[in-house]
Amino acid sequence: MSQNLSIIALVILLLMFSISFSEEYVKDRIIVKFKDGLTSKAIEELHIKALGTEPKILYKSKYIKNLQVIKLPKWITVKEAI
Repeated sequence: MSQNLSIIALVILLLMFSISFSEEYVKDRIIVKFKDGLTSKAIEELHIKALGTEPKILYKSKYIKNLQVIKLPKWITVKEAI
């Protein structure tokens, strides 16, 4: 269930991001907002479970808890990640 919520949050963020840039996006990055209350360990496990590897986290927000910009591995597309 928590993975479903994470995926829903990711889809919403990606839609907002793509609309603001007229359907242009960075092809190897996604913005993920995990639900509040998840530990760093749980987030790491979700990354590994979803992507099969630990992604490179490019940005963590100080102001929005559990928001990350993630560089995807070369073998996965944004569409596949969401």
